[in-house]
Amino acid sequence: MLKTFADTIQQVLGREIIPGGAGEIGEEIRYRLDACVILAQDRPELTSIEQLALVAVGAITTTAPSTVLNDIAADLPALCDAIDNALTLAGA
Repeated sequence: MLKTFADTIQQVLGREIIPGGAGEIGEEIRYRLDACVILAQDRPELTSIEQLALVAVGAITTTAPSTVLNDIAADLPALCDAIDNALTLAGA
């Protein structure tokens, strides 16, 4: 489950963000980024902070493709910083 989640994040933050794109992700990708990572039957045991971090990272990643519609040079680094902060808090 976490591997699929991580692979999806990498996919979205990589080739899914295309300047001039529509700023949307497909339904299948959206499904893999939603809270199912903490609701799935085969989920790993996670602390509350780890669960919140995963939900935050999924939500931020879902938002990332819409940065192509705004100022990607300013917005994308801010989103990546927010992801880094969520993961740092989960690891603390």
